[in-house]
Amino acid sequence: MEKLQTDIKNYCKSNNDDTKIDLRGKIVEPSVILPYHDMLLPHWNKLFKALNGRTSIKAISLMGISLPTAVLDIMFSALKSINLEEFATVSVGLGRDGFLKLSSFIRENTSLKNLTIGGDLIDDLSVATSISCAIENHPTLELLILAACGLNNAGILGNILEGCKRLKDWTTCQ
Repeated sequence: MEKLQTDIKNYCKSNNDDTKIDLRGKIVEPSVILPYHDMLLPHWNKLFKALNGRTSIKAISLMGISLPTAVLDIMFSALKSINLEEFATVSVGLGRDGFLKLSSFIRENTSLKNLTIGGDLIDDLSVATSISCAIENHPTLELLILAACGLNNAGILGNILEGCKRLKDWTTCQ
């Protein structure tokens, strides 16, 4: 947790205009994520306040960190003002509400070109539909990577793939 706090602080006070934000927990295996603690919320607030409106950030990657709804609300609100081209979440514990918030963010971020979702199960048809609609109608999204999302249900997988028709490339792997 200290490493995450330090990384967040570095991105907040960095004077250079980072083009990529990369925050990671210590991933030992995909199912193990750094748990959320309320003491991190002020750090998340400060980070996304510092990033708000910065146009040079092109990619954000979040891996092995639990992102509850409170953090997702702060994050997606701030990211609306960034011309983000790449967004990746791997093992962040999205859950149903998190996926629905992510789908909404995808629809609203018209500069997004590459999207990676990994390590979080997509096991709800309404989530699959939401993701499918967000990517199907997205004006710039070219690449979708779904890794270890438990897409073993034919109905859920088919629903998501329905939205991938216009993409240049998509990949699913377990």
